[in-house]
Amino acid sequence: MIAQGVVLRGDVLTFASHADEAEAAPGRFADLTLWECSASSFHLDDVVPVQVGHLDDGEPVIGEADQVLMLRHGLGFAYEVVRLVGELPVPVPVRCVIGADSTGGTFRFHRARLGESWLAADLDAYRRQKIIAVDSGPTPPAP
Repeated sequence: MIAQGVVLRGDVLTFASHADEAEAAPGRFADLTLWECSASSFHLDDVVPVQVGHLDDGEPVIGEADQVLMLRHGLGFAYEVVRLVGELPVPVPVRCVIGADSTGGTFRFHRARLGESWLAADLDAYRRQKIIAVDSGPTPPAP
């Protein structure tokens, strides 16, 4: 998805592979940020070579070292998304959110907008999950 690029369709920032769907955003989502996070989200454990064990009930288990590996790869993905957004004809502020815990890892991004965010306001609320947020670009305009 990253290799195909990032596009801005109206107010929606998304992977190029989802550009056609952007016209219908936010659709069933509460706002454009939630739509963008859904469209850009992928599981890091699907693309990063990590060992995934399983508990008796089938829940996945990923060790600490592999969680860190997913975060490092996610950070690399974030740098690439930031670079691609910076090359758009009209660069916009972007936030990439990388998360990992003992059951998996995720990457997603959205256009940074005042009053909208995928993240909880208090990052300490993520007690079980390790979170990296990468913000880049011009300050979003006030609503």
